[in-house]
Formats: sequence, structure tokens, C-alpha cells
Amino acid sequence: MEVPKEEICKELVNLTDETRVSNDPVVLWCYSKDASPLPPGNPDYVVMPKKEDEIVEILKLANRYKIPVYPRSSGSSLWGGCIPYAGGIVLDLQLMNRIISIDPELFSCTVEPAVTFGELVSALAEKGYYNLISPEGGLTSCVAGSFLTHGEGIGSGLWGTQGDAIIGCRVVLPTGEIVETGSAANPSARKMAGGSGQFFRYAYAHDLTGLFCGSEGTLGVVVELTTRIEKIPESYGFVTFNFENVKDACRTLYEARLKRIQANFAALREKKSLEAIKQGEYPEAQLVYILEGDEYIVGYQLKVLEEIAEKNGGSRGEPGIAEKYWDERFLSVPGSMFKLGSRSLLPLNYPLGKMEWYYDKIKEICDKVIVEKYELAYFIGGFQINTAFVCYPTIMFLEQYPEQYEVIMKCTAEMQEALLGLGGAPIQLGTLWKGSMLKTGTYYTLIKKIKKAIDPNNIMCPGILDLPGGRL
Repeated sequence: MEVPKEEICKELVNLTDETRVSNDPVVLWCYSKDASPLPPGNPDYVVMPKKEDEIVEILKLANRYKIPVYPRSSGSSLWGGCIPYAGGIVLDLQLMNRIISIDPELFSCTVEPAVTFGELVSALAEKGYYNLISPEGGLTSCVAGSFLTHGEGIGSGLWGTQGDAIIGCRVVLPTGEIVETGSAANPSARKMAGGSGQFFRYAYAHDLTGLFCGSEGTLGVVVELTTRIEKIPESYGFVTFNFENVKDACRTLYEARLKRIQANFAALREKKSLEAIKQGEYPEAQLVYILEGDEYIVGYQLKVLEEIAEKNGGSRGEPGIAEKYWDERFLSVPGSMFKLGSRSLLPLNYPLGKMEWYYDKIKEICDKVIVEKYELAYFIGGFQINTAFVCYPTIMFLEQYPEQYEVIMKCTAEMQEALLGLGGAPIQLGTLWKGSMLKTGTYYTLIKKIKKAIDPNNIMCPGILDLPGGRL
């Protein structure tokens, strides 16, 4: 027998308090969408837990009544990863925003899920440290959201993805059980090592930290994460190179990586993407490099980098561009993304050493599908992820016009099909990439088996990542 929604609401209030539970239609509407172009879905309840114990009891209740649960931090997802398509409970984690411990001797820092990168960067900087990876929307993007979606951004040139940066996490499973991954899985680690006890990820057998990375909330609620930290370097190096074509810029990126240039960040910006930020005269392609290390190493590597760029037809860009990018790293990209309207972002990773070939093919697809067939505008950008490159064609449209909305969804689906045909590795799937997981064969079959084992009643984010459930 179905339990009335009013009764469920009362039980949720008993588990928290009346100020942190709502089924008001206006409140529910506010949680119906994220930053993606995907259609909204209203939840039945919004709950704002303050602590782990409340989440345990909420998930037990949800399991008992088979109510869907969608965890949400800031809701900045660009791929429909926190839209409650199956109704149920939106678990708004924004009150869980403490930096629990900064442990320099462990090279780690432990935080609650809703800590933003802006807050984390500031807190660590006061002690002379920094976290490895921060997305370019870091003033509002939360640590848990980045980890759960394979986040990339500032620092990726040197360190990889957020998955490479996180040592361990603490997760409330759908059944209400709690699991801790990384070295802190040993109950003695906190007592003997001090702090969080998180100093090594690959402890014991399976890499359970990796199991939750990229899971987008489908396996449980992350209540703590521990990220690696490093001392702020003695010196940074800033340089920009202009090129007459993108191929030469791609070749420079690859050859610089072969020389092990210590690039904290290396971004490729083509003319259209620069014009989208600010009108002006721009080169066909531009590389923005930010290096780090001691003063001697940075100076030497800047010299080597300039030699590589010049050999490939590059010339020094206007002074100050890279420094400005660094100073505004959490502002410029989010601010520019909406300048021309709404957008559908299609990021995929490709091998860095083959980007000369890939970039031509990606542009060819964009011109054929986005411009010629659907008559929409686009630009392409991307940056280095250590030995890979994330390339993100961005389709611009006006979301307020229903006829354009239908067109953008058709265009996005066709673009995804074509880009997957190039062999790219998509990230942050959410529901925007609907259908793509099904094509991975036994990989997808195993994901479904893991989901079923951990979440037998399928309460966690049904419909996300092509997993069963939802009203899609």
C-alpha cells in the first residue's frame, strides 16, 4: 500500500526538523533543474541534512518505502546529473560544508561534500598548500560533485582528474551502512597516523575509492572526501603562444609533454572561443600555459617551451594573458559560457599525441552537423589532462525558445553519436549522454550488477548513467 506523501513528509521532519524539509511546490521547482539544457523534473520532497546520522536514517526510510533519492550539492552539473527525474527526495547537502581537517604530514585534506573549491583553495592557501585539481567553476562547484563526475580543470595538466586527486571517501550506502575507503579503512589509521588517517589510496584489495568516482550519486551519499594536497610552489611561470592553425598548437602540447614540462594548466583556445568571451582580433589558435616549480626549473622550462612553440610556428602572445587567466581562473569561463545564450557542452577525452588528427575530425563533424544541418553556432575549446586532452565542442542556443530547444536536443544527440564514433572517452554522463552507456556491452552489464548489489531497491538516482528507473 502506498504511503501518503504527507506521512512521508512528517517522518522526514522527525528525522531532521521542520525548517529543513519542504514539499512546497515553489521550493520543489527550484530543485527541478541543474545547469544543463535538459528538461526539469520535480522532486516530491527536499531535505537538508546537517550530519551523517540524519542521512543514514533518511536512506533507511527511502529504502523502506522505495523512494528515489537524488543527492545534490550546488546543482552546477552541466549534464543532468542531479535532476530528480523519478521524483522522490532531493537530498540538499549544502549544510554539510565543513573543512574537517588539513593534515600536511599526510599530504591530505578532508572535507564534507558541499565545500566549494573557492573555500578549499582559500583555506589551504592560508597554510601554504593547494589541492591538486579545481574546476574552472570553482567558486560554486563542490568537491563531492567534482569527484562524482570525474572532474577536471586547473591542475589537470600536471595531476590528471579529480579521481587521481582523491585518496579516500566516506559513503552512506543506500541501505544506511557506512563504508570508508583508502587508508582510513583501517580503524587504527586515525589514531596512529593522526588527522583523518587518509594518506594512501590503494590500501587493502579493490580500489573502492575508484568505485565511487564517476558514479554520480548512483551508489550512495558521499559524506566526506579526502584530497591530496601539495605545498604552494616557489614559482609560477606564465606564457601564451599564438598559432596560425590549431594543428601546430596541438603538436606543441604533445612535444611539451614529451619533454615533461611541469604544466599545471595548458589550455587550447581557438579563435571562436576567444571571440565568445570578448570581441577583438585573435589568432586562429592560442595556447595558455601555467607552469609551476622552483624558480630555476620554471625559468628553464619556459625557455624549452618557447623553443618548442617557435619550432612549430608559434609566437609569443601578448604579455599578461596567462597571468590574467590564472587570476580569474574561477570567473572567466563560467562568465563567458552564457554570454551568447545557453549551451550544450560535449566534453570527451582524446589521446594528447593524436590531437592534430582528432581536432580536424572534430571540427569537420561540428561544421557538418551543428552549422550545416542545424544552423546553430558553436566553438571548440579544451585543455591537457596529463597525457590526454579534453576537447569540448560547445553548441550555443536560446533556451527560452521551445523550437530551438527541440533542435538543440536533436543536434546534441547526433553530435554525441558522431563523437563517440571517433573513439573519444566521454566524462560527466548524467542523462545528457543517454544511450551511450548501453553501447559498452559487458562494461555496462557489470555496472548494472554492481548497482543492483549495492542498491537492491534502486533508490539512488534512478535514470542517471543509463541505469534503470526514472521517468526519462
